[in-house]
Amino acid sequence: HCTSSTNILEMNVPLSSSSGTVVRSHPDDQYPYTVLNGLSSGVGSDWQVASCGPDSNTNLLPTQANGGVWYTLGAVPPSSSGQNITITGYGTNTPRNNLSQVQKIHTGPLSQVNATSLCYTTETSGGNSGSQVIHANTGNAIGIHTHGGCSGSGGCNSGTRIDRSDLQAALKAAGRQSGSFVTLGAGCK
Repeated sequence: HCTSSTNILEMNVPLSSSSGTVVRSHPDDQYPYTVLNGLSSGVGSDWQVASCGPDSNTNLLPTQANGGVWYTLGAVPPSSSGQNITITGYGTNTPRNNLSQVQKIHTGPLSQVNATSLCYTTETSGGNSGSQVIHANTGNAIGIHTHGGCSGSGGCNSGTRIDRSDLQAALKAAGRQSGSFVTLGAGCK
């Protein structure tokens, strides 16, 4: 459930309207993607691997347009003790205003490290699904945010661990590492 219905990845998303209506990125910041593999079976079993194409105006891949910057996949810590995570995503806002579905960042404690999932009290909202779960202590991606679960009385939000064997196999089968590209000649990638 971590993809959009448009199969378009957007960067540099502007503020929403004052009523919370999404304002799309400039066409130079939109990239088509194709889902290659995935699993949608609940907490700890929810992920997708996709291949992203170049922007139709600039002919750049997202990592090229972003100055060659991407997240490094890292080791999941063995326990939650003293560990924080950061989630950057495009969740909704209540009340709906110009910060709804625009990029927001929140850091909070990692609560549990489970066999296939991570549990954390880092703030998220609807629309954050698919956001990277960054180990704040290392800066590496250790999961994919998939499910809300925090409430005023407790609970935690959850994500799928990046080191799931089926997810790692899908990344390997895709034939590339997250965010990497190689230029073989003028206009050929």
